Amino acid sequence: MTHTRTRILLRLVCTAVAATLLTAGARAEPPHAKAEDVKDVRDLLSRIEQRLANQQTTTDLLMEMVRKDLKDLREDVARLQRELTDLRNRPASPGSTSLYGGTTSGSASPGVPMANIRLVNTHGIEMTAVINGMFYSVPPGRDRTVPVPAGAVNYQVLQVPEPSKLRTLVPNETLTLTLFPR
Repeated sequence: MTHTRTRILLRLVCTAVAATLLTAGARAEPPHAKAEDVKDVRDLLSRIEQRLANQQTTTDLLMEMVRKDLKDLREDVARLQRELTDLRNRPASPGSTSLYGGTTSGSASPGVPMANIRLVNTHGIEMTAVINGMFYSVPPGRDRTVPVPAGAVNYQVLQVPEPSKLRTLVPNETLTLTLFPR
C-alpha cells in the first residue's frame, strides 16, 4: 500500500515538474533560470525520496513488531490449548476435591448407593457439563455416563446461560441430560 502511494506521489511530482518546465520554456526565460528550476526540482525530488525512505523504514520496523507479537500470541494460544487438553484428559483421583468444592463423583465409599447421569451431546460442538463441581466434556454427537452418589446432585451446562440445577437421584437411577446451547 505504501509503494502505491509512493508511485502516485512520484507521478504527481513529475507531472508538476514537466508542467513547470513547459511553461518556463514557453516564457523563454534565460538559460540560467531553467537550470535553477531544474536544480530546485531535483532538490525537491531528493527530499521526497528521503521522506519516503524514512517512512518505509518506520513501516518495516512496525511490521516486524507486529509479526513478533502475532507469533508470541500464537505460541500462547497453543500453550493454553495444550494445558486445557491436559486438564480435560487428567483422570480425577478418588477422594480428590474439585476446584468448586465438594468431592469428585468417584469418591463414594464402598457400599454407598450410586446413580448415573448420562450426558448426550446432540450439538455440533463439544459441550461441557458441571456435575457436583466437576467438569465433563462430551464431543459432538457422543454421549458419556457419569456415576454419582445417589442423593442430591448439582448440574449445569456451561454453554447454557442458566444457573445450576439441583436434583435428587435414587440408587441405580439414570438421569439423561441432552446438552445443547441456547
